[in-house]
Amino acid sequence: MARERKNAGRRKRRLKKGRIALVVLAFAALVALVVLSLTVLFPIREIKVKEDTRYTVAEILKSSGVAKGDNLFRLSESAVTARLGEKLPYVASVTVERALPGTVTLLVTEQKPEYAFLVKDGYLIVGGGKALEVTEAQPEGLTLVEYTPTYTIGRAISLGENGDMFARLTKAITKAKLDKITKIAFADASKITLIYDDRVTLELGSIEDVDKKLKKAVQILEAVDADYNGHAVGTVRLQYEDSYFERGSLSSETESQEPQQEAKKTEET
Repeated sequence: MARERKNAGRRKRRLKKGRIALVVLAFAALVALVVLSLTVLFPIREIKVKEDTRYTVAEILKSSGVAKGDNLFRLSESAVTARLGEKLPYVASVTVERALPGTVTLLVTEQKPEYAFLVKDGYLIVGGGKALEVTEAQPEGLTLVEYTPTYTIGRAISLGENGDMFARLTKAITKAKLDKITKIAFADASKITLIYDDRVTLELGSIEDVDKKLKKAVQILEAVDADYNGHAVGTVRLQYEDSYFERGSLSSETESQEPQQEAKKTEET
């Protein structure tokens, strides 16, 4: 009986060791498979590009850094986006789609220009906080910013200590739905100025209470444009507690559309 119990114990130990060995072998096989899948297996055999940008497929492929033979699963979407965004500044984002056995599709979207900053060589076009290009002529349809940033084409611009203020200002403009701001000037942080529709100056003073100031600006603009049939020209002084509109010089065509009863200042209601 003692011998039988001893033999049974040995068999249990052998079975236990065998199961452990199988687990170790299975884990080693899994690791080997993962390593192979990230090195030898799944090479890229075909690269496709779906783009809605100013760049050609050839330009995108050349700048992407993606090549046939690269591993399908080691391809980094963020790295591809960074390479393309720096070499082709108008690239906003890249989505990488993978399809077995070895096809990669790059979905490329273009960055929309938002601002034109005044710089030494002309106008720096900026979109998504990134420097896109410099043009000699002022681009149409973009808000002009009278401020010179530090920049490198294809990378994020720097506004130094005024960066947070500009971000806060543009966010407030968007919130107030002032979509006709044609110029922003904030070189003097205590005398921030906006130009609305190339005809009305909005004097904000400092960035303090910017949301409240722009809300007042919208109310005043609606009132004076109603009075002047959408042709009001002048200045809205928002740096004071009692904000008001002060009429400026008008063209002869606009003057003919003025109401019979004029007011130099339209108090906020």
